[in-house]
Amino acid sequence: MVGSRNPALGILPFSKGRGIPSSLFFATGGAKEPGHAARKVVSEIEAEGGTAIAVKADVRNMDRTEAMVRKVTAALGPKGIRVNVVAPGLTETDATSFLSKGEKDGSARMTPLRRIGLPGDVAGAVLFLASEEARFISGSYLPVSGGIHMT
Repeated sequence: MVGSRNPALGILPFSKGRGIPSSLFFATGGAKEPGHAARKVVSEIEAEGGTAIAVKADVRNMDRTEAMVRKVTAALGPKGIRVNVVAPGLTETDATSFLSKGEKDGSARMTPLRRIGLPGDVAGAVLFLASEEARFISGSYLPVSGGIHMT
């Protein structure tokens, strides 16, 4: 599958060798036009089948991302393709390396689990949603945030 040219969407197959036909798309900034973004995602994922998972690591423009995912879910659902959103909280990655230990510890104290996320936490959620165990889950929004969204 060819990656999207839209900088708000990065689309790639991620299940090579895992036996799970899936595509992962990143909705980083929220598309300005959810309809256009949805058509782009549908056209790129449609041929693959399986499931599509959006990873939305940024809460800005969440309404646009949700609108796009709603459109993609409606378009791909009848073809048996599931679409879900994973929303990571603060996660220990290169993108958060500029934060001080004190800032990370402060964020960790705000979560019920008292830590920040690890890349494997997000990967586990994505793999679950792409798996056969999640075969009847579509259109869901799964925060992977240690429960901070509940506080």
